[in-house]
Amino acid sequence: MFERLSPQTISRRFFTLMPKLSEPLLRALTSVDHDAHEALVITVGDEIVARASYHRSANDPSIADIAVMVEDEWQHHGLARQLMRELTNLARTRGIALFHADVLADNQAAIGLIHRLGNSTPPVWTGTGLSYDLPLVAA
Repeated sequence: MFERLSPQTISRRFFTLMPKLSEPLLRALTSVDHDAHEALVITVGDEIVARASYHRSANDPSIADIAVMVEDEWQHHGLARQLMRELTNLARTRGIALFHADVLADNQAAIGLIHRLGNSTPPVWTGTGLSYDLPLVAA
């Protein structure tokens, strides 16, 4: 999937532009234990077109950082929202009470997704972007 992403999508997801994934980053993205690190994907044929994941905080396992990435051609089709609903349901059953999300200030799609998910705290300016907390309320 990475090779099919635009430079803008890459920089919005990783907060930097990179020509390829490093081995450590690739391992981090693909090492899923279904507890501390979970990832869900949507495929079309044999290709992954969207991915959402969480990583639990080492200091507080009831908190998890989230990230979403959707291939450019598939953006604005509701895939991120679908993945986040599923990821939220899984996280709740595993004792996660709060998602944390950092987004670049110009990433209107991610900010819109956070608002559509509902129940987020007001954003905090981090100097490079916005930081949101999303309490996971019962469905």
